[in-house]
Amino acid sequence: MIIIFFWFSANGFVRGESQVVFLLQRSDRAKRAYAKVLGARMLFDGSPHRDLLSPTVGSIARLLDDVYEDINVDKKKVKYVECYGTGYQPTDFAEVEGLKAALCKGRQDPLLIGSVKGNVGHSEGSSGMVSLVKVISILRTGVIPKTLNYQKPNPRIPSLVDGSVQVVAENTPMAIDDDTIIGTTAMSFTGTIGHVVLGVASKSKVPVNPENEIPRLILACGRSEEEVTRVLTKVG
Repeated sequence: MIIIFFWFSANGFVRGESQVVFLLQRSDRAKRAYAKVLGARMLFDGSPHRDLLSPTVGSIARLLDDVYEDINVDKKKVKYVECYGTGYQPTDFAEVEGLKAALCKGRQDPLLIGSVKGNVGHSEGSSGMVSLVKVISILRTGVIPKTLNYQKPNPRIPSLVDGSVQVVAENTPMAIDDDTIIGTTAMSFTGTIGHVVLGVASKSKVPVNPENEIPRLILACGRSEEEVTRVLTKVG
């Protein structure tokens, strides 16, 4: 089974696994920084009208309105949103229509969206962390990775059909500057929704001195012992 987001044949997700660790520091103390957290909020959608697995359009829009008002940011400046995107159609509908309601008023260009779950599956409790890794990668490389398995808009999601919101179907360059803003959304089975807003870090990475003999931890993974050995040999 593959995960197909925002498409008419979407029929759910497959589970994946992930382990993600972030170190959060004050910007004036960090020796290096990969992104900066501009704002974050959570909301519990206790509406009796919501689907068991899905929040409502109104609750998502309300959360987005609140978080961007908190940080005093023009929502039209949001260039991309990394979605929760489970491939469960009611959730896809609510998420995308909520984005349109909150972020597309007065916007000249489509709001770009995508989801990393097509790459790694749905890692449940840590899925939001994986989304943050993708967002940080976009901020550092200036390229939005394509959303795997997406082919054409779901006709049941009006904002995809009218072009207000557009799924990134191919690797897409994105100009990165100090004003670049990217959001990412995560949800839970119980109705809790979270949204984090990231921006470009102003502090450059400190170069590593190759003559420094301090031991360093190198992480490697593979599907077999031979694959891990190959990776480590290449590094060493």
